[in-house]
Amino acid sequence: MSVLRRLIPKSKSLTTYQIGLLVARTHKILKERTDEVLATHDITSVDWAILGLLSDNTVDGLRLSDLSVALGVEAPFVTVRINRLEKRGLVTIEKSTNDKRQKFAHISPSGVILVRDTEPVLRGASRSWLKGVTAIDVLGFIRVMQQTIKNNDQE
Repeated sequence: MSVLRRLIPKSKSLTTYQIGLLVARTHKILKERTDEVLATHDITSVDWAILGLLSDNTVDGLRLSDLSVALGVEAPFVTVRINRLEKRGLVTIEKSTNDKRQKFAHISPSGVILVRDTEPVLRGASRSWLKGVTAIDVLGFIRVMQQTIKNNDQE
């Protein structure tokens, strides 16, 4: 029997610490499994998030400062990851024409191909991680995460 099953009896409602444990453990599992799949492409889940954000913004790209906000990390961390992705030919960096201190990241054609080819692989792999979870449950989980972030951003 897993530690969590012993900690969380079925007969009572969950406490906040038990919910916190579930969230932390779920995040760890999903990140580890995602990183396992992405390791075949020599990228991490953070790199994947950056490439995904850039693939959603192909026209204008994104300022590095906007990437750090979207990822919830400090700017120097984003700079290190972006520089690594640039060396791999997956992104390009441009200085702003208006403000030379600002840099914009753009996904490269190789990055577009990597995202296009990897997304279905990750979706397929996630089916085994989410076995026994209905599509409605997944959508509900996504809505909870989105609303939590929205509420936090409005505070």
